[in-house]
Amino acid sequence: MTKESKPAVRPIHPQRIDLATLILSVADAYAETFDLCRIELDLDVPHNLWVDVDSVLMKEAFRKLIDNAIEAMPSGGMLTITSLIGRHGLEVEFADSGCGISDELKERLFEPYATTKHDHAGLGLVMVKDIVESHNGSVEVDDCPQGGTAFTLQIPVRKSYRQVA
Repeated sequence: MTKESKPAVRPIHPQRIDLATLILSVADAYAETFDLCRIELDLDVPHNLWVDVDSVLMKEAFRKLIDNAIEAMPSGGMLTITSLIGRHGLEVEFADSGCGISDELKERLFEPYATTKHDHAGLGLVMVKDIVESHNGSVEVDDCPQGGTAFTLQIPVRKSYRQVA
């Protein structure tokens, strides 16, 4: 794939799902990795928080964010995942206690091929952004006060959806 090319458009298939169940299904798959990497997982995701999302796509976005958090904490640390229904709809935050992201990289973070890793294509966060935007949402990145980085996915509740690229 060249910088100019885009993946084929895929229609999304939203379904009503308990967000905690969705997040737990992804996090459970990382249990062994968290142990090996000395990463503590703190989940603050209430059950019975029902949302209309494409669960396959949203799981992929969650996996990309967890993968990035693991890579940001090579000596171990804490990954905190929180969710709530806020002013702008559903908010899901993935906050790690890793090394953080430079201001220079933050400006290009959601551009294709923006990466500091030699063995990565730099497309993971582009995919996250495309998936969240396909649900009419947005992604924000902030520094955590105690160090590390927080990615917050904001998805309107009960809005129309577009196709993901």
